[in-house]
Amino acid sequence: MATQQTQFPLLTQRHVHHSSVWTLRGYSVPTLCLACATERLEDRADLSLHHRRVLGELQGLLTAKDSSLVRMLSSDRRVLDHLSTTVFGLLVTQDGTTAQLAMEVLSAISGQFSATDLPRKLMQKTIQTVMATQRCSDGLPYLTFLGRMLYSLPPLCTEMTNSFGGFLEYLLRGLAYPDEDVKSAVVYMLAQLSMKTPQDSLPASLVQAVCGLISSNLASAKSHTLTLNLLGLVKGMLKSSVYAQCL
Repeated sequence: MATQQTQFPLLTQRHVHHSSVWTLRGYSVPTLCLACATERLEDRADLSLHHRRVLGELQGLLTAKDSSLVRMLSSDRRVLDHLSTTVFGLLVTQDGTTAQLAMEVLSAISGQFSATDLPRKLMQKTIQTVMATQRCSDGLPYLTFLGRMLYSLPPLCTEMTNSFGGFLEYLLRGLAYPDEDVKSAVVYMLAQLSMKTPQDSLPASLVQAVCGLISSNLASAKSHTLTLNLLGLVKGMLKSSVYAQCL
């Protein structure tokens, strides 16, 4: 008997109105229409199960060797930007699996198009979204995504330190925030910045403030993830004679 996942159609009723140029061989299904896939993701009233199915299909195609989806997106920047914006909107959703898949798809898009300005624009959009949230915890999915981007695309670390000084100050708030998940995400980002930028890139005032918060956070950390990330930050800072002086 076919499973519910297999029975779920990726093509929508509007598929007949879509140009055949957006139809390609699927990753785990015979046919995928990118227009249909995008429409399903845009429909927030649709079931999370359907969103997960579409996102999983996109992830598989984006990470496949000689990806036909990557070639398709390369042919039309407007479609690439629209898909990225649509998936970005799913980073915050009540369904954690959907949010995680959205992050995987965005990370794959950023990696595939790292030679373009797309990753920088995604980083800028993410930072603006984070700083517009009322509470640091509301921005946690975005902070986590930024950490992924800094890890996989080191040039973004230099871009962040050079062009987003206000966000670096925001990270200090996150480091002092009571939610350890937020702290872990912030510490991970700071570790990437300390290891992947020139020694004098981070403002001295920021480095001093971070160093002052490291010991107190290590002493009070309850989660294993926060402790590991803090130790990783210390290790990264010790590799720099400039940062090590503050520890």
